[in-house]
Amino acid sequence: MKICVLPFDIDVEMRAYHNKSFPLGIIKSNLSDYRVWLCNKLVNCVYRNSDAFDSLEEDIWSFRDGLTFSQNIYIAPKTISYSGFDLIEFNKTMLDNECYITGAYNEFYIPEKKHYQNNDFNHDYIIFGYDDERKVFKSAAYIKDKTYSFFDLSYENYYLSVVNNKVDKISLNYYRINKGYVPQINIQALKAKLENYLLSRKDGNGSPSNEIYGMNAWNLMAEYVLCANEKLDLRFGRIYMEHRSIMMNRIQILKDLSYIADEGIVDEYRDNVYEKAQGIHNMFIKFNITKDKEYLFMMSKTILEINHIERKIIEKLVNQL
Repeated sequence: MKICVLPFDIDVEMRAYHNKSFPLGIIKSNLSDYRVWLCNKLVNCVYRNSDAFDSLEEDIWSFRDGLTFSQNIYIAPKTISYSGFDLIEFNKTMLDNECYITGAYNEFYIPEKKHYQNNDFNHDYIIFGYDDERKVFKSAAYIKDKTYSFFDLSYENYYLSVVNNKVDKISLNYYRINKGYVPQINIQALKAKLENYLLSRKDGNGSPSNEIYGMNAWNLMAEYVLCANEKLDLRFGRIYMEHRSIMMNRIQILKDLSYIADEGIVDEYRDNVYEKAQGIHNMFIKFNITKDKEYLFMMSKTILEINHIERKIIEKLVNQL
């Protein structure tokens, strides 16, 4: 019985959303210069009326740079069962060829998920290995206990979760990492992204009318918490903190590689921005437990203070690049 497990790291800088944590987990576990690669990514942020707050990165997989190659299959879920297509064996073959697998499944059929046998809910998944003796795929996700964890996904439950997906078509995505890829920091492109972040502009052309970018998006976070009634979305508190964790790492790597000369800028950002953003994340959790609205007023005020300080530090950073 064969076992195949590709490297995958769950200890990544951004875990608020699977569409960020999955590619980061793959790339971090395969790329020796991961910190250099990450320096170019997830600079901007966005507020969408439908999806709310998120870090913004249009090429998180670095397709354009040649880091990741992909193959995608678009198919109606029921066609898989009607056609006799052996999805399990196909996935195992792709894993044998060092391809990671992502897609969306119906959590109703996944015992580790909170919607198991409760209601239909389509959600992102990742598969990075299999164990034929135990007839399971290797996966990771937020599970019932609200932790981002590894877990085993039986072949049978996986198959049922895919063919019973409540959409017209699904995408089966297969990603392979270019092991010869060498990341480099594009200082001019990075500087432009940082300027867009400060000026609340989208990277590239065009801007949907229902989207707000950069610092203006984070300023809306202060309004969001004031409007909370009984519950805050913990993903938003986490993304607020994680975005600043990545920014702090970015400043550190730029200093380590002598792109900036200010010896105190890393400590300044960590003490006045990142650590306070950690406090915001903690207050999100405390409010949901206690329902004490004093936390909402404290958070709104502190968020605006953090945003103001961060703007000043990043302006200083941009001037040094």
